[in-house]
Amino acid sequence: MKFLLTALIWLVSFMPTMAQNLAGGAIQGVDATDRSNLWIMWERVLGGADCAVNQDCAGKNQFLSHFIVDIPSSDALDFFQSLEPYATANGSANIAHKKSPICLGGLGSSSLDTPSVAEINALPLAEKIDTLRGLKGVYVDLRAVIGPAGYIGSFGQTAHQYLTVQFARAGIPILVKDDLLMAPGSPELSIRFSPQIQGCRPWSVSLSLKQTLLLSRDLTLKIRGSTWSSSFGQDQTDIDYTVDNAVRDVVKVFIADYLAANDPSYDPLAALK
Repeated sequence: MKFLLTALIWLVSFMPTMAQNLAGGAIQGVDATDRSNLWIMWERVLGGADCAVNQDCAGKNQFLSHFIVDIPSSDALDFFQSLEPYATANGSANIAHKKSPICLGGLGSSSLDTPSVAEINALPLAEKIDTLRGLKGVYVDLRAVIGPAGYIGSFGQTAHQYLTVQFARAGIPILVKDDLLMAPGSPELSIRFSPQIQGCRPWSVSLSLKQTLLLSRDLTLKIRGSTWSSSFGQDQTDIDYTVDNAVRDVVKVFIADYLAANDPSYDPLAALK
């Protein structure tokens, strides 16, 4: 695997002696009473052979960090100075900062760049097709789904077999259950048959995708909800239209939307222009 590695290593001290020494542009020494924190950040810039397989990976970054709290400044100094020759040869060394270049307020969260509520509310509402963008697969198991009375065979197993064949042809990965919780958004497809209620509604078949969501007014609240759905049902003008036809149609719509949303040329803002 080919990739470019860059590392950012910051020494953060909250004691005046070290702060004054750092302000001079180089580390001059430490006081025995000083205490320090070390933030070690690794930035991995994806590239090389991986991008031939995952076409959307080029130029994307991954970050990993260690935050070492309240250590003797002499230990921090030894470690920091040991990196100076490498930093000088491959980048920059001993860059002075009047304040921390890294926000330390979000250590308990998965991201240091959490948008504000105002910024989130300013975003336009996404179309349902946009919620399929970036999906690396979905979990689906329709085998136990109950179909209409009198259906010959197992409705759920028939629908599941048809969907898996069509997904394989379209190149849409199906996740195994053990991978569902680890997949971003935990995307899960389900199908439902709603029977006819005479004089009220015709029968229908619906396919929906559920994912985990964050509540915009409070990003600490995660919920699970449907982000995409489609349904087809009884057509009074076509007496030969069956539940199998409806399954075929909802699967066809999902595949079309998935492929469109993940096409590199897809423009999610086109509908707003």
